[in-house]
Amino acid sequence: FVDVQGGYLYAMADTNLCVYSLSDGSPYPLVARLGIANGNANYNRDFAVSGAHAVIPKYDFGVDIIDVSDPRSPRWVGNYATTGGVQSVAAQGRYLYVGVNAVSPSVPTRVEVVDVLNPALPVLVAKTSGFELGTGVMGQMKIQNEYLYAKGTYNLAIYRVPWSRTQMPLPATSALVDAGGGISIGGTIDHFVHA
Repeated sequence: FVDVQGGYLYAMADTNLCVYSLSDGSPYPLVARLGIANGNANYNRDFAVSGAHAVIPKYDFGVDIIDVSDPRSPRWVGNYATTGGVQSVAAQGRYLYVGVNAVSPSVPTRVEVVDVLNPALPVLVAKTSGFELGTGVMGQMKIQNEYLYAKGTYNLAIYRVPWSRTQMPLPATSALVDAGGGISIGGTIDHFVHA
């Protein structure tokens, strides 16, 4: 998985966040590398970059928040701990959308909305009931325009974003889908892609 922002390409290589300059010629040179403590190469690939932050899921260790305001010198600034495993995140502005796996049938897969205005002290501001995503594993999450697309093991839920402290995050729609696959969003048509 890769993310591009402001002339830089961000990629995870094993447990390292790697930053490549897109403006320093081809082949694109590596300009920074940051090791992620307690990282797991199986789970930290679906990361996100938004504004001055990169957010990296670490499964049992929550989500790391990395300051990339200077892409050539990324640094760890915070962590958001969760009660379930995390392997997918999305980010938009000051909010992280953290896909948390089910802990039990009474605590289903859910999306937690986290305010990172102060990334050293991330604050949970909202979460979905989770029942629209079921009791499996959170797959990919993507944001386009004002919608967050979240794929659980058997369900796809679409939420309107951003949420606030006073607005309960309710899905705009949800659907039962086959297991597997990811999310690809293009133009005005939304596609669910089975791998």
